[in-house]
Amino acid sequence: MTIQDPIAALRTFLLADSAIAALAGTRIHGNESPVTEAGLQPRYMLVFRFAPGSIPEPDVPLFVPRIDFETYGETPYQAVTLYLALHDALKQLSRDVHNDTLLHGAIRQAGPLSQRDVNTHWPFVWSSWHVWVGEVSTA
Repeated sequence: MTIQDPIAALRTFLLADSAIAALAGTRIHGNESPVTEAGLQPRYMLVFRFAPGSIPEPDVPLFVPRIDFETYGETPYQAVTLYLALHDALKQLSRDVHNDTLLHGAIRQAGPLSQRDVNTHWPFVWSSWHVWVGEVSTA
């Protein structure tokens, strides 16, 4: 059984969301923000990565990672606005294929928490979600 790439699948899903795209454009990054973004921040940007705290694996071919999301903005208000668009998109995530990976849905586990990056002082909102991912290739 092959575990699919939930980060790439989520990025594809989020890039297709019109509310997120209207704010962040293509600044939706899995794992970390590119070095090229450092000189351009703060502005709308979404970054997400695996986090500790997955739930016990079910007896079906599902992978259920916990994924932390950070929504950035020029101001705390902009960071919250992008978070609200993210929240809406993830709540609507239903069983569909993205990048040959079957995503089943997402449930918020923690957050939102508004804060500033300790190094850059960029405002962002943190939240953490469990995402249900099919382990069987759809290709």
